[in-house]
Amino acid sequence: GIKIIDGKTNVYWLFTLLVERRDSFARLLFDAGIESNLVQVRNDIYSIFGFEKADLPVLNSIENKYISLPIGMHIKEEDVEYICNTIKKGW
Repeated sequence: GIKIIDGKTNVYWLFTLLVERRDSFARLLFDAGIESNLVQVRNDIYSIFGFEKADLPVLNSIENKYISLPIGMHIKEEDVEYICNTIKKGW
């Protein structure tokens, strides 16, 4: 139920995942005190584009699955272990 998006070459400021039942996953993280965010939303829903979802099959397929975890110098190894152990519990 979880897939890492390009976790080897593109982890500059976010660690993005595709997650089945994203809302339950986000709740698990929140309850454990782990920050997560959607960060980017699809651009076609903004007023400048007429508030209409375009026919974008790939985006449509992941729109309700992606979520990002922050990374950076403030995340220590024990934080990573805590996050991984929390996720392993399931959601």
